Order: sequence, then structure tokens, then C-alpha cells
Amino acid sequence: MKLAIGNDHAAVEMKNEIVKYLEGKGYEIINVGTDTNESCNYAEYGEKVANLVASKEADYGVLICGTGVHSEHVSSESRRQKRLWTAGWRQSMKAGGTT
Repeated sequence: MKLAIGNDHAAVEMKNEIVKYLEGKGYEIINVGTDTNESCNYAEYGEKVANLVASKEADYGVLICGTGVHSEHVSSESRRQKRLWTAGWRQSMKAGGTT
């Protein structure tokens, strides 16, 4: 099964962990997310994943971003068919660093 995965700069580490886990389970991953922490246009990654799912080049799609806004920028048809998942990723801040 092929999964398209996309992310913004706030979710690079989480994406890498998810990719590692899914590949370990035998899934083929199409990574269209960013691999750097430099600020980026998150909507472009949502569109790439949605297009891969809509064209059936990927069976399902996973979107991860710092705010969860990806879900507002994806194909409604892919979401309606339950073939695309989205997730927000927030790190809590404490004095002295992130947790």
C-alpha cells in the first residue's frame, strides 16, 4: 500500500518518526513534505498529498503541520472518501526549552 505524506517545517521530526514506523510495517511512502526547519508554505504540501490521493498514485495520504491547518487545504473528495488523514502538531513550551 502506498501512502503519501506531507508536512510543514514545524513537523519534520514527527514526519520522520511516522515514516520510519510505517516503513517498518511495510508501507511504501511517497514523501512530499519538507525536510528542513525553514519556514515554508504548508498549503503546497497539502495540495501535493491531496493530488496524489485523488489521482490514485497513493492509496491514502497523511498531512502533519504545526497548526492543523492542512486539513483546510486538501481535497474534500479525498477527505470524504476517508483516504486522507490530517494532524496538528504543537510542542508545549516551558522555561528552559521545549518538552
